[in-house]
Amino acid sequence: MSRIIYGKDIRVQKIAALRERIARLQEAGKMPSLLSVQVGRDDNSRVYLDAQKRVAEQLGIRYSVRFFEAAISAETLVYNIHKINDDPEVDAVIIQTPLPAHLRYHEMIRLLDPAKDAEGTHPFNLGRLALKVDVPAPPTARAVMDILDFIQCDLYGKKVTLVGSSDIVGKPLAMLLLNRMATVSVTHVATYEKGQLPEYVAAADVVIVAAGKSGLVKGEWIKEGAVVIDVGINYADGAITGDVEFAAASKRASVITPVPGGVGPVTAVALMENVVSIVEHSV
Repeated sequence: MSRIIYGKDIRVQKIAALRERIARLQEAGKMPSLLSVQVGRDDNSRVYLDAQKRVAEQLGIRYSVRFFEAAISAETLVYNIHKINDDPEVDAVIIQTPLPAHLRYHEMIRLLDPAKDAEGTHPFNLGRLALKVDVPAPPTARAVMDILDFIQCDLYGKKVTLVGSSDIVGKPLAMLLLNRMATVSVTHVATYEKGQLPEYVAAADVVIVAAGKSGLVKGEWIKEGAVVIDVGINYADGAITGDVEFAAASKRASVITPVPGGVGPVTAVALMENVVSIVEHSV
């Protein structure tokens, strides 16, 4: 039976360390602040916003949400992003996804001051991440790495299969793993459609799934003794499920994260770590 890793155990450790860093900033006369920009109402975003607020309050980080109606024009949102860039009271910013269909996230994030990019998804910051420069990494990707560190997983030469290649999880996580000398395979919808996903999963020492499809990865695919980290959050019939068949996978994996309660609790803390790092570099 697998060792189940709950994010709350990691979160407690990281919050304690963050409080010390924030105390030093306060002594220097600086109180970190984070602004979340939300366009339109989305239930998934609401859950993440609530988590951000709770962790910010625990840490003493000034947290606020700037809400815009879904019908806002691109020109008006661009104008507001420029205003945020110029606001000295805002240290760090996250633009919540998804955005309404008429707005392009990549166009909006590239207009944000990269020095205020709390998610680390500005092209400038992603480029520096690829070059192993110490910059804020996208929080979910960072949370996965935190879990791997927590279980003391030596990634050197390990075969890692990523299921999902999104711009805010899969791709930056691949770079972080490569920076640790892991041997990384990134799979995606084409891998699945070609029927190749089971073989990539079965070959992996570490399986990280962030595809957004409930039960996509079957327990029988998991290699005996593999580490399984499930990033997926899916809502069906009033229940929250992951991307991995948890019951079956837990019989084969050595370590596995549950959904909910695994990666999620670490992600909000990872975001706050990014905020603190941004402020530390500005002092």
